[in-house]
Amino acid sequence: SGSGKKPWAQKGTGRARAGHRRPPHWRGGARAFPKVPRDYSYKLSKRVRNQGLRSALSAKVLEGTLHIVDVSTLESHKTAPVVSWLSEREVDSAFIVDGNEMNSMLALAAGNIPRVEMNTPRGANVYEIVKHRDLILTKEGLDALVERILTSGRPRSKKTAVVSDE
Repeated sequence: SGSGKKPWAQKGTGRARAGHRRPPHWRGGARAFPKVPRDYSYKLSKRVRNQGLRSALSAKVLEGTLHIVDVSTLESHKTAPVVSWLSEREVDSAFIVDGNEMNSMLALAAGNIPRVEMNTPRGANVYEIVKHRDLILTKEGLDALVERILTSGRPRSKKTAVVSDE
């Protein structure tokens, strides 16, 4: 409110200097101490996010709501077989983690089911895992998720390196 025009001359009027009509002490001017929107968000380190992911996966295993499936047996992109598979296992809310390359037939089949979401292992996060009652991992998704968990965070020293049997 108020213009940016100088209201009167700097000298010669006998009045105080005024540059414009917006100062807080002028009627219709600005607020003296306005509320300032602040951003209170913070970024968790990779290591803490990785520990959260491990905890969420462990909780799903302990609850018995982790399912590992083989999508190579999926014959078509139809939704009905996936819905029947989910209803047989009494799954009403699920988060599906597929391989690094999303299986197009599974994405089409599960994409139209309410309360069922899909993502790649790179996009899997603690919120999505905890939000849904069940976690469904494809075999490729499981391998990629394990690889992500083992390689993210702080680099390990040679003494604590994880050795695989494969």
